[in-house]
Amino acid sequence: MIELECLSAAWAMHKCRQFLEGLSSFELVTDHKPLIPILNSYAMNKLDNPRLLRLRLKMQRYSFVARWVPGKQNADADALSRAPVDHVTTSDELGEGLPSFPAKIAMMSLIGAELSTADPTLDPVLEKIKCAAAIDPIMLKLRNQIVAGFPNDKCNLDIDLRRYWCVKDRLTIDESDDMIVLGPRVVIQQSLRAAILRDLSAMHQGATKTRQRARLSVYWPGIDNHIVNATRNCDECRKHIPSLPPEPFRPRPPATRPFEQIHADLGKVNGRHFLVIVDSFSGWPHVVAFRDIKTSARTIIGHIRTFFSSVGAPVAFWSDNGPQFGAAEFRRFLADWGIIPLTSSPYYAKSNGRAEAAINTMKTLIRGSYTSGAFDEAKFAKSILLFRNAPRSGGASPAQLVFNRPVRDCLPAHRRSFAPEWQKAADTLEKRARRSKELQIAHYNKRTRPLAAFVVGNYVLIQHPVSKQWATPGIIVEVGRHRDYLIKTPAGRIFRRNRRFLCPRIPIFPGTGSAPTATPIQPEPAPAPPPEPVQPPAEQQQQQQDVQPPADQLPPTNDPALPALRRSTRPRQPRRHFFPTDWTQ
Repeated sequence: MIELECLSAAWAMHKCRQFLEGLSSFELVTDHKPLIPILNSYAMNKLDNPRLLRLRLKMQRYSFVARWVPGKQNADADALSRAPVDHVTTSDELGEGLPSFPAKIAMMSLIGAELSTADPTLDPVLEKIKCAAAIDPIMLKLRNQIVAGFPNDKCNLDIDLRRYWCVKDRLTIDESDDMIVLGPRVVIQQSLRAAILRDLSAMHQGATKTRQRARLSVYWPGIDNHIVNATRNCDECRKHIPSLPPEPFRPRPPATRPFEQIHADLGKVNGRHFLVIVDSFSGWPHVVAFRDIKTSARTIIGHIRTFFSSVGAPVAFWSDNGPQFGAAEFRRFLADWGIIPLTSSPYYAKSNGRAEAAINTMKTLIRGSYTSGAFDEAKFAKSILLFRNAPRSGGASPAQLVFNRPVRDCLPAHRRSFAPEWQKAADTLEKRARRSKELQIAHYNKRTRPLAAFVVGNYVLIQHPVSKQWATPGIIVEVGRHRDYLIKTPAGRIFRRNRRFLCPRIPIFPGTGSAPTATPIQPEPAPAPPPEPVQPPAEQQQQQQDVQPPADQLPPTNDPALPALRRSTRPRQPRRHFFPTDWTQ
């Protein structure tokens, strides 16, 4: 009996689950007293009856308290659980009132009546297009033009219909439904194009597949370009577009003497910071080990000042955007020494490749210099001395480029190895090093592709450095010298990113309006700097003020009331005249 009572409680909760789920607590009233401790007090592992355990698990999703009442006080449940013993009389029906008529039944009846009276052969989507075309002025003009026939010259056609000139021979009016079609494709008016573009972009299959699908059923002038822009403007698709390929290698102006350009970076090995300084000309490395990772700008300044006092102050100092190198105190230190501070683009370590390569090489030396879990400075000093004597890419070693000779290390070296006649000629080593660098650049450029440059005012998307999603919109506000840009987001923040982490963005969805004329959809190459204006003499200025050019030659003004014209960047092709005898299919 107790199993049936528990089953009735679980069944009641399941039937009323839409009202019970989410409540902080409710009360379960039952007249079966042995069920109270099972529901309120017993833990799951105390229930030996498997059926009671299954029912308790079903009720586990609800928060309730069971309460016992005598059967004579549980009148509502007791009355509803009994079967009637007599037939319904007329007085019972009058006492109950009018029969209920749920709103759901009424709605289904209306829908059924409407469907029964509607023509099953009509397509509601086509009817919607037909109704919108009946009130569209351009579609009405197009319909009348198709009936009357197109003129022989495009200049004699209405300006609103000139975009249909290239397909005028294929436009017709269907006899069955009186719709303007282009072969099997329905001509769509302006008001419905944005909705159809959204439906097409729901495929999330790219511009090519979307164009193939659209060419089966719909048409309007410029539909292919609109589809391309719509697929690029899809929020879900543009978040997961692949990362851009690397650009071709762009070498910086090389250093002409040792310690003219210095690259520096902080590396972390086994919970300690290591400052790596490398010379751009010779590749001479210098490493400073710190006790922990709590390295401040003042500490770095002291060690770099000591290094400068030994080898001389450089002209340029390359670093990343770490907090130590970006501190105002460090910038003042470089300005005081007359050094130009240069930084790499954020999250693009390749722009400071010399320091990054030296970091990876020095990390190998540092890891090999640990003895019994502690950093052995004497062991590391011997290792870095051997590295300074090793040739670089078939050329001279860092020591030869700095001192014009090798330095003595822990390896045995005869006095002849230091004599000038046994040293390789400098031009031979330089030619070998140059050839090796050219091969490396050629190998790197095999998997690169040049990317179009942006200009100020372009709308772009910023790629997240961790998730690799293109989710942050912005606008270009400044163009850097080394393929880097400053981007302003809608929140007002300024980001600096390399061109590889930026892709063009369409500011609005196609078909909903015109894009800002100051912002082209496609990135354009950076324009050449304009020539400096020459101030004419006073007499020529007076003559220029007296003589006004014709109205059609006046330059465009910045009046906001006049819309700026957007010209095509494609070169004009000469007009070609074809005669009927030369036409080919």
